[in-house]
Amino acid sequence: MHTRLQLVPRRSLDIIVQTETIQPYGMMLTNDYDTFGSASAMVETAEQLTRDEDPADAGDQYRLLHGAIAALARRAAAPTMLLASYLLRAVTLAGWAPVFTQCAQCGLEGTHNWVSVVLGGVLCDECAPPQTPYVTDDDVALLVALHEGDWPAVNQAQPAQMRQATGFIAEYLQYHLEQHLQSLSVMDQG
Repeated sequence: MHTRLQLVPRRSLDIIVQTETIQPYGMMLTNDYDTFGSASAMVETAEQLTRDEDPADAGDQYRLLHGAIAALARRAAAPTMLLASYLLRAVTLAGWAPVFTQCAQCGLEGTHNWVSVVLGGVLCDECAPPQTPYVTDDDVALLVALHEGDWPAVNQAQPAQMRQATGFIAEYLQYHLEQHLQSLSVMDQG
């Protein structure tokens, strides 16, 4: 739900004197399991990313969250892809931007096919440690498209690419949060 509040400041607590509903998203989000699960994961992520932040810094996270929830409500794209794009953008705003267009270790430009959660994105052949997962050029292109919001490219992705990308993104987020998100676990089971 998108609302507008009018507050009266007091010493310890502000008092809400007026509210106005701008856009009720409830029914649009709860009619579909994937949409509801994605919305839950987005809200839980925003909560975790803004838990210790200065309220002024949290504004960008909440604006991003509102845009993602609105896109879910109007069915702008597949819920799992909207969730993946939101998660990438949220970790970027938090200061943990993954690198997909150059080696995360040495900065070598180009498409690289080794992907590491710990090292922050794709790695070139020289920098990739043993047992680093290998991904195809199309998988890397999907990660870039999700990060940049290139929806025509995202919509052309194959299911295997989507699974690969969403798996990396979920791992990346949880690695940086240093905790497991309940809502992502539920989505995996669904």
